[in-house]
Amino acid sequence: MSETNGDRGAGKTEGSTADDDKVNLKNEKRERLEGLFEKYGSVSSRPVTAEYLAGFLDGEGSFYIRTDRNRYKYPRISSGQFSGHGISDIKRDWGGILGKNTTGCIVELIWSSREDVMYILQATLPYLRLKKRQAELILEYFDADPGRRKEIVDVFKTINQRETWG
Repeated sequence: MSETNGDRGAGKTEGSTADDDKVNLKNEKRERLEGLFEKYGSVSSRPVTAEYLAGFLDGEGSFYIRTDRNRYKYPRISSGQFSGHGISDIKRDWGGILGKNTTGCIVELIWSSREDVMYILQATLPYLRLKKRQAELILEYFDADPGRRKEIVDVFKTINQRETWG
């Protein structure tokens, strides 16, 4: 099978099915992201400690509860930098998904699964200073009943507005 030409045909091969095209696009995306990780490389061979990660997230992190199209809400942690050098060490030791934001200027590291978010928050909670309340709320959110979850989302909106607007 030969590759088609042009950006619109990226990931498509002649005679391929829609499922094949999706797999090809996912593989291409994975290769691009792996290239990002290789590009920025490791800054240090020393492990990133929970204390360091907490300080990094306090300064550069974002804790939020995202709503998808179906209005399902789920907590996430992300951090972005213009230079991905520090992020590559954190990804190496703490996992997450490495990518670029929509403008392509900022390298992002995102934790979005329940297990990853809980792991990161439980490890860093004793060391967080600025975002400790947000971390506690996200941990509570996971086990809360629907009524309490709505309250937590409302509190989160208030906290994030205060941080953004003073």
